Amino acid sequence: MGSMIGIDLGTTNSVVAVLDGPQPRVLDSREGRSQTRSAVGLKLRRRTAEGAGEFQLLVGDPAFDNWPMAPRHTIVSIKRLMGRAIADPEVQRVRETWQYEIVQPSHGTEDSVRVVMGGRQYSPADVSAMVLGKLKADAELRLGAPVTHAVITVPAYFSEAQKAATREAGQKAGLSVIKLLDEPTAAAIAFGMEGAGSDETEYLLVFDLGGGTFDISVLMRAGSVFVPLNLQGDMWLGGDNFNALIVQRVVEHVRRQWSLDPTGNHRFMVSLQAAAQRAKEALSSASSTDIVLPGLLHDADGDLIDVEHTLTRAELEAMIGPSVERAMELTRVAIDKAGLGLEQIGHVLLAGNATMMPLVQREVARMFGPEKVLRRMRGPGRRHRGVPYRRSGGVRRLRARQRDPDAAVLQVRSAPARSRLRVSGAGPRAGGGVHQPFLLRHPEQQRQLQRIREQGRSGAHRAAQGPELSHPPRPPAHAQHSRLWQGGRERRRPQRAAGRGLCGAAAQSPPGQRAAGADRA
Repeated sequence: MGSMIGIDLGTTNSVVAVLDGPQPRVLDSREGRSQTRSAVGLKLRRRTAEGAGEFQLLVGDPAFDNWPMAPRHTIVSIKRLMGRAIADPEVQRVRETWQYEIVQPSHGTEDSVRVVMGGRQYSPADVSAMVLGKLKADAELRLGAPVTHAVITVPAYFSEAQKAATREAGQKAGLSVIKLLDEPTAAAIAFGMEGAGSDETEYLLVFDLGGGTFDISVLMRAGSVFVPLNLQGDMWLGGDNFNALIVQRVVEHVRRQWSLDPTGNHRFMVSLQAAAQRAKEALSSASSTDIVLPGLLHDADGDLIDVEHTLTRAELEAMIGPSVERAMELTRVAIDKAGLGLEQIGHVLLAGNATMMPLVQREVARMFGPEKVLRRMRGPGRRHRGVPYRRSGGVRRLRARQRDPDAAVLQVRSAPARSRLRVSGAGPRAGGGVHQPFLLRHPEQQRQLQRIREQGRSGAHRAAQGPELSHPPRPPAHAQHSRLWQGGRERRRPQRAAGRGLCGAAAQSPPGQRAAGADRA
C-alpha cells in the first residue's frame, strides 16, 4: 500500500497532511502554500483560425489567481453543489452568487447538476476530483512516494448523497477513501481532546466558522470517545458572506461617485471579490485598509476609473455584526437542544479561518469566558491536523492509544438525536477485538458511556470468551449468507481427510463416535 494522507476538503480552501511519527505534518502545495484554493478554472492560451479557444486547465491557487481574467470559466465553492439536484434551493442561490454557469445534465436527470467550463459540462464530483488530484500530486511531490489512500473530512450534516459524491471524487482522483471523517470530530482531535488524560465526562463545543459555512457542534467526550449531542449551522454564513458585504459597500460607493452600476462587469466584480477578502484579512490585525481597483471601469465619457475605498475595522464590524449575532444565537440553540447550559461547556474550540476575526473572538469569549476558548490547535494550522489521526483498518491509531493501551476508540457516524456507533477495544491485538454496536439515545448517554469506559479499563473484552453481549454477534462478512452460520456461531468445517471428501472423516466414524474436529463450533 502506498502512503496515506488526510485531506480537509473545504468550500474555499483545502489542506493535506500526513502523520510524521506521532505528529501530523501539513504538506505545502507546489506553490509553497499551506492551503490550496478549492478552485478550478480554464486559462485561454490562444484562439484558432476558426475562432475556437485552446484552454489550459488550472487547479488551486493558479485558478484563483486567474479568476478575474476568466470569471465565467472558474469554478469556486463547488462543495455547495455536491450531491444536490438542479431544483435544490441551494443550487439556485449559488447561481445568483457566482458567475459560472450551472445547468441540468444534458444526459441525466434532475437529481444532479453540472457546471460549464469551456463549453463542456462537469459534475461537482469531477471538479472536486481535480482539487483532490492536485492535493494528491502535491503530497507525492513532498513525500517522494506514491499516495494511494486518504481520509477526507465532510460536514457532519452531509447527506448520504453528498458523502457518496465525495467518495466518487476521491476515486476519480486515484485515491482509495478509507474513511469520511466528520469535521467536528476532526477539530476535537486536532485540539488534542482525544488524549486529554481524563475519563470524566466533558462537554465540548466546536465553533467552526469557515469561508463558506458555519457549523456548531456540541460533543460529549469520555476518554477517547466523542459523541455528538446536537448540530446546528448555516450554509450561508461564513467568510464569503462577509466578503459579499464589503463588495456591496464598494459597489454602492461606485454608484454614488460615478453614477455607474459595475455589477455587469464580471472582471471588475471578481477582482472586487478578491480585494474584499484581502481587506477582511488585513483588518484582523490593522485598524484600516485601502481597497484599490485601478483601470477596470469606464465612466460615461469612456475614461478609465480608478476605484479607491478606505475601510476601517469598526466599519467592518458594524457590517458583519448581525451575522455574528446570528452565529451566537445558533450556538445558544445548539446548547439548549443538547440539554445543557452554558456553564456546562468545558472547552470551546474555534475552527475555520473566519474565527480569526477579532469581533468573533470577542463575542465567543463574552458568551463562555476567555478561559474556555481554545484558538490554537496542535502547532500552527486548523482542522486538517486532526485528519491523519483517524485511519481505518488499524493502519494507525490515535496518539491517546499510545498512552493508554486500554482506551476505547469510538468511530462516530454523526447525527443530531440518534447515532449508530461502533466501539472497538484499543488494547493489544493478541486476543482479538470486540466490536459491539449499540443505538445511542439521548437519555442514556452517560450510562452507556460509563459502560464503555469500564470495558476499556477492565480489559475484559480481551478474554478469549469475550464479553457477554445483549444480542447475537454479527457474522463475519464471508459467512453472512452461509448456512454454516447458525445461532450466532460459525460452525467450522472439519479438516479434509486423505482420499476422502470434505466431511469424509465424519462420514466414516462408527456410530456414537465423533470425528476429530466435527464438533468444533
